Amino acid sequence: DLFGVRERVGFYNSFAARSSEDRFEHATFGGVRVSREPGTGEVHALLGTRFASVQFHAESLLTHNGVHIIGELLGAVLRGADVPASHSAPGSPQLLIAAQ
Repeated sequence: DLFGVRERVGFYNSFAARSSEDRFEHATFGGVRVSREPGTGEVHALLGTRFASVQFHAESLLTHNGVHIIGELLGAVLRGADVPASHSAPGSPQLLIAAQ
């Protein structure tokens, strides 16, 4: 389940983030939605008002609708997403890069 839509996506990494919540508040980015596996809490993606992040490989052939998924996530960021934020970070959408 990727934010309410069933998608077949490709994972081939050895690291996994886990969350017990479907959303949380971040001091800088406000409300953040968490797409996760309900049984394990393994995080598939994050979506906030100014960013989107995926743990799977959207560009891979293992992800059936990768181009569509990337387009939907970018569209959500450009629209400001549907996450109520306590406050928004100033400026334009940001690219977040996390080292693993």
